Amino acid sequence: MAQIRDSVQQAGDLSERPHGLLRINAGYVPYAALLQANLASFGERYPEIMLDITIDNNLSDIVAGGFDPASAWATRCNVT
Repeated sequence: MAQIRDSVQQAGDLSERPHGLLRINAGYVPYAALLQANLASFGERYPEIMLDITIDNNLSDIVAGGFDPASAWATRCNVT
């Protein structure tokens, strides 16, 4: 019974902290300018999150690729 109680407690502790896989798609420039310098501190702050970063300079279908956030420059997206 104690083992079950401990397992439930551990599961509850995890539900309060961000955890799991975060798949990011970014072009090289946004990666270099925004993400790269912050990876170490992100890992220290959120050790339960595993990052899967794809650097892709093409406009990709992030939904079909199963990515979470993505970045692109406004001019590449035809936004003025």
